[in-house]
Amino acid sequence: MRFIQLVFLMTIGLTVNAQPLNYEVMAKQWVKLSSYKFIDERQFGTWFLQAYMTSTYNHVKNDEFELNDAIEDATQKAFAWLENVSADYTYEIITTVQVGNYDFKTLSFPLDFEVGSNFFHASSSPRGGLPGLAPGVSLHFNSIKNTNGLSLEMPKDSAKAFLASRKDSYGNINRNVQLKIRAKITSAEPVKVINYSNYMPLQSDIVLLEVYDQVSNKLLGKII
Repeated sequence: MRFIQLVFLMTIGLTVNAQPLNYEVMAKQWVKLSSYKFIDERQFGTWFLQAYMTSTYNHVKNDEFELNDAIEDATQKAFAWLENVSADYTYEIITTVQVGNYDFKTLSFPLDFEVGSNFFHASSSPRGGLPGLAPGVSLHFNSIKNTNGLSLEMPKDSAKAFLASRKDSYGNINRNVQLKIRAKITSAEPVKVINYSNYMPLQSDIVLLEVYDQVSNKLLGKII
């Protein structure tokens, strides 16, 4: 299994139902799909009070009785806030991959992307992150059965013309293409440590894979 590095991911486009694929969006998905079993209710309510009911918090923070009542009220509002999160969440990632050497037997280009790879997205919330949760979220692609890597099918003449169009005057070939991945978040797992950082894992089923010419933006092929 290959890891896509964080430093590279900062440059790719991400959308979730026309919303930014950010920490808060994914953290809410993680809490919702885990049926709240990984979260402390009072800690969650306290965070919501401080983050979204700031004026109330500032007014009651020095009186423990008023603060306790405010936390209980904020806890109810916090879980109502989570209820607005859809359990049916699909996101898209557009990233750069390379085509390998053309396979004359299968009439296809292998792609340097492994289905089942982990896509790491680490981001801090502008409100400091949800309480008791990891500072990052990891998106995991479930593997497609009976698939040994990915390949872009292309007739031999078209493949020859494609490489020729990418060749410079020195004979160097630009093999970069754009891979669009559409995936549906399916489940949440307990926090795990990856590369010395804590992540909240979300499992995703890939529902679409398309390859585009990086230069012309033309669709080169649909894998799924």
